[in-house]
Amino acid sequence: LTKISKSLPVIGLTAHAFDNARQLARESGMVDYITKPYMMEPLIAAIRRHCQPGNVDLHDAAIGHDCVQDMKSFVSQYQAQPDLQQKLVKAAVKTLPEILAQLRAACNNKDFAKTAEVLHNVKGTSLSLNTPLLSHYTIRALQHARAKDAAVWKEAPEVAVRISTLLQAFTDLHPQ
Repeated sequence: LTKISKSLPVIGLTAHAFDNARQLARESGMVDYITKPYMMEPLIAAIRRHCQPGNVDLHDAAIGHDCVQDMKSFVSQYQAQPDLQQKLVKAAVKTLPEILAQLRAACNNKDFAKTAEVLHNVKGTSLSLNTPLLSHYTIRALQHARAKDAAVWKEAPEVAVRISTLLQAFTDLHPQ
């Protein structure tokens, strides 16, 4: 869960009502603890206590969730071809850092043409890897870059974060 969002509060739900179970839950990183059978009111109260606005980075959590979904799609697509899967992961780990650097530089320079060029490459890579959510956000940003729409300066950095998150997942899948 910390890969999705370091600030995501985890509330334990268990049949164990003993104090040592509560302590173990807190030691494992849970912020609260509810016992079964649970009632909706205490559960809602616990959620409200720990999910106040600003308490959780929902944007990071959404990107992490999307990355998990993209990784599931990738693994599912290539599970029958483990050698190809490993080659694709190796290639991604090798090429994505440079693509990421190019995208960030193009955005920093507010260069529509270079941003569109890099996003076009990201689109091809994301489609080849079968990462549909990265593809979706990349295509949207690419359309704005080609139209010279300033919305791209918000969207392209988000694509960069998604690439970075996916790169970390691939690196975890294929350590050097």
